[in-house]
Amino acid sequence: MRIFSHMRLCLMVLSMVVVGASVCAVAESSQKRSEPRVQSKAKPAFKTTPQKKQTPAKSKSTPAKTKPAASKKASPPPPTRPESTPKAPGQGDITPPATNGFTGVVIDARGLGLQPSMSPVLRDVDGRLLWGNQDVAPDVVVSYGLAGWVREPMELETPPLKERVGANPLWLKAVAVQGSAGNEVVLSQADAEQLLQANEQSKFLERLAVVFIY
Repeated sequence: MRIFSHMRLCLMVLSMVVVGASVCAVAESSQKRSEPRVQSKAKPAFKTTPQKKQTPAKSKSTPAKTKPAASKKASPPPPTRPESTPKAPGQGDITPPATNGFTGVVIDARGLGLQPSMSPVLRDVDGRLLWGNQDVAPDVVVSYGLAGWVREPMELETPPLKERVGANPLWLKAVAVQGSAGNEVVLSQADAEQLLQANEQSKFLERLAVVFIY
């Protein structure tokens, strides 16, 4: 009897354990069903957009066109004043006076009997011809003359004579007058040399820049 009661007790305990285990299993399964499913993948807080490659902006500026500088036309030179001094035939252009030399010669022959002439002559005391017998066209001799003639030095201020001998004439004193026509003026040897040296530089004798005071 005791054995049967003991076995009965064990069966009851075993059944209670089985029932308790099943109850726990049912409760656990119901709990899992009631819980919300959690998404495994978390969305990022913000979206990052890939940066676009920046291409350098093409400059549309075109080089400025520069107009070529207009060349200034050179103004023609002012017309030169023709020389009023006549030209001897075959001698070409008459040389202008030097700026740093004598521009002509004035021969003072007052009181020696000099007579105005169309063909005056200059000589030294040895009779050497210094100037005269020029090869000049007859029309020049008539209109202009081989030399200018004045009675007083103040007459040299008149425009024709002043233009003839220039602003810086050489002044010489004659020592004698000779010749049948009284037209040959004689200079001392020193004055003759001075005359030739001055003329070598300025060529005023060839330009007929000669004035006699008689």
